[in-house]
Amino acid sequence: MISVGGGAILDPAHRVALRDSGTVVWLRARPETLARRVGRNATRPLLAAHDGGPAAALTEIEAQRRALYEEVAAVVIDIDDLSPRAVAERVVSSVGAPSTDPSGTTDPSGSRDPSGSRDTGRSTGAPKQQSEDSR
Repeated sequence: MISVGGGAILDPAHRVALRDSGTVVWLRARPETLARRVGRNATRPLLAAHDGGPAAALTEIEAQRRALYEEVAAVVIDIDDLSPRAVAERVVSSVGAPSTDPSGTTDPSGSRDPSGSRDTGRSTGAPKQQSEDSR
């Protein structure tokens, strides 16, 4: 999992890298929600310098960047009214969780053949289970 912040989404090369690196999940929140969370944080220059305060700054930023986030996001989760646990559960149900083999090594593909080696792309014939959100 990679969390990008700031203006990373503004750079076309970064957007390509994000799309190419896996499933991009946009944890979307209303500007008012974000403003409550960050307050008047002086370490965030774009928010601290805005005359209208953090909510106004975040509204402008959201308007400028929305299309860019939509361009790269495969999954969008609105998080305004969700607890951190609920957000995590939605992310996992949307993209799946990696499996762990008996040695404790995480297999990011989530699949192994019966011998324990990485899946070579051959199907075992068993249908993949869909999450409730994807139905």
